[in-house]
Amino acid sequence: MQLLEFERKPSEQIELLSKLGKHALALEKAVLSGNTDLAYAAIARLRERSSLSDFLVAIRQQPVAYKLYLKVSVAQYGLCTALRPRFSSLV
Repeated sequence: MQLLEFERKPSEQIELLSKLGKHALALEKAVLSGNTDLAYAAIARLRERSSLSDFLVAIRQQPVAYKLYLKVSVAQYGLCTALRPRFSSLV
């Protein structure tokens, strides 16, 4: 695991963490990289490979990732007009 810290490319580091099953840590590294494409990919991978409850716990621990997830969810699925004002500050 410590060898991963020497990987210079965040994309490679995140991919290796995912392959090792460390999806929450991969998400954390993706958010820290500042690359939203990596963050979106890590969010999708985490959602695909974990239960809903584990996903929600992991995503809520990363505020930036949570906001990105909400943004995609609103864009993809929309929200009813009653909920939109409540979530507008998050996206």
